[in-house]
Amino acid sequence: MPKTILLSLLAAGLLLSMVGCSRESTHASRTRVYATDFKGSRSAGRRQRASRPPVRRTLVSASVDVITPQVEVAPNGEAVAAWARGIRDIVPAARGAEIHPAGPGGTIEVATGRVGTGFSRPQVLARLKTAGNSPVLAEDGEGDAVVAWTDDSRQLVYSIRPRGGSFGPSRVLASSGSLSSVGGGRGHLFVAAWTSSESGRGAKINVATGNAVRGFGAPLTLPAREPDGLTLDVNARGSVLVVDDESAGRARVWLRSAGRPFQLAGKLTQGNGGVSAALRPDDSIVALINGSDTDLPGVSATFRPPTGKFSRPTILARDGEFAVLGADGRGKVTAIWTLYTAQSSPTGVTYATAARGRPFGKPRRKRRRGGHSGALAVSDSGRRLILWEQNMPGGQTSYLRFAKFARAGDRLSKLHTVVHKAVSEYALGVADDGRGLVVWTGDDGHGNERGVFYAKIG
Repeated sequence: MPKTILLSLLAAGLLLSMVGCSRESTHASRTRVYATDFKGSRSAGRRQRASRPPVRRTLVSASVDVITPQVEVAPNGEAVAAWARGIRDIVPAARGAEIHPAGPGGTIEVATGRVGTGFSRPQVLARLKTAGNSPVLAEDGEGDAVVAWTDDSRQLVYSIRPRGGSFGPSRVLASSGSLSSVGGGRGHLFVAAWTSSESGRGAKINVATGNAVRGFGAPLTLPAREPDGLTLDVNARGSVLVVDDESAGRARVWLRSAGRPFQLAGKLTQGNGGVSAALRPDDSIVALINGSDTDLPGVSATFRPPTGKFSRPTILARDGEFAVLGADGRGKVTAIWTLYTAQSSPTGVTYATAARGRPFGKPRRKRRRGGHSGALAVSDSGRRLILWEQNMPGGQTSYLRFAKFARAGDRLSKLHTVVHKAVSEYALGVADDGRGLVVWTGDDGHGNERGVFYAKIG
């Protein structure tokens, strides 16, 4: 299945505390960094002319407050986008209008379509009394999709869309809890993970599996105390990986190989940015530890074969943090992360790869100077896209850029601009033929996310 990988919610919170910016995990501080070319690309040593941006299309008007746009793209190019829409009170004032904080009410909305033709008109899945409830979205590699959210009664609910169809009525996943993540895999498999409503040592991890026909079944409970920041991954065999960034400073990694119960695959001493992990088709695990126990930037890698223990972590970059990664259908893993100066200012985005059955090699020390944050999309066929924010002189983030990897090897294409405007949140997906979709929300310059937009890339 195509996988769009973003930074974990825990990393988002830490990033906010460090640099104080966007509400979502994919955005670092809009530090005043001058943007130039990608050092080490084919145009190194000279200024690169900006490419013409792809056609921008609108899903939700720029006058509407929205949060948490997400997108999933199936191998055949079918696409689903989801977001939460709030209602803001616009009051006439002496100098135009004043926008007050979000009032009561909001909706969970989705749109379906294809990479080549765009999205249909948005569909409302739920009307809520409380605005700002973020949905989570997953696709199963067969074209089916699921969206989950928390309703006004604090129930965890979801809606499923079979391939080529529409989203159905909502169903109850759990009577209470804190929804963390959903994922999907081949064979119409869906997985949801959440923590129980109890806090502290009484909290539990719940994991439920299902499909597009029957929905989710009864959950399994993992014996984990004080769970925090759950993320999950599903491979083509149907194996499930759950990473729990527990509050004690050690990330628990749980693995359920296809046809077997969950087992604790290992514990990793984590830094201040949590752990990002990817599950390969052979059930081996590649994990990146973000940050160090001294609150300094750094990215360390560890590898676990299908059976056995995690290797001793090795440092990939002392000046990087907030790594995200994903594996293709052959087991090759790609990771990207933000580079920082000694003063904690982002200076660029770089990447590294791990060949099938191997740990990470030496990072590609190519810097996208002025770039930060980012998203990575990896398809089963091995097509990869990266997306990041770029600053211009004056310190304001002024555009969103992307690049694609060559079909063979790890060489990146010419850089392209998605939009010459500041953005707030964004998501990325890619089909098996390499075509992708970017979905983003606008930034009104006052800390508000306005409108939902998209463009075809690749």
